[in-house]
This record gives sequence, C-alpha cells and structure tokens, in this order.
Amino acid sequence: MKLVKTYAGSKALKHIQFDFNDESEFKVRFGMTEQTSKNLCKYLKDKGKVVDMIETFDGGSGWRGFDFIIENKNLSLNGFCFNASNVEKFLNGRWE
Repeated sequence: MKLVKTYAGSKALKHIQFDFNDESEFKVRFGMTEQTSKNLCKYLKDKGKVVDMIETFDGGSGWRGFDFIIENKNLSLNGFCFNASNVEKFLNGRWE
C-alpha cells in the first residue's frame, strides 16, 4: 500500500495504490473473500498492475466512498457503489 496523494481541502481525501502484496488489505478494508483477495493479488502480480483507490465525498448527502480502479476500469462505478463481487466479475472478464 502506498499513499500517492492527499488532496487539499477539509476532507483530506486520499489516493492510495495497492499491489500484489496487499492481500490482507483487500480482505479487511474491502471485504473480499480470501479467495478473491488471492486471485486479485495473482492478477496484479502477473500483469504488473496496481489498484488505485481514490476516496470520494458527496457534499450534498455527506456520503463518503471510493473509486476502485484497475486498468482504467472503475469497479465502484460512481465512487459509492463498490462491491467485492465486482472484483470477481473483473477477474473473470465479465466487467465492462
């Protein structure tokens, strides 16, 4: 896990990168199963990729969320709809 940037402002939103060494972070922080975490780490290692997590905030509703981006694909859709099953869809080639 590597902190890329903390954005200025009252919410101090962060951009964090995760790589194939972050299996426990995927399980604890993102609620992935052990198998999904292992599959994601293998994918990241084999492809030389990282996950970019960028925190989001909606001032109107007060909701906090995050973008979960792999290879320019945002698996949280709009920053507020992440579901660990989206990672399995991505890994199985079913994410558009």
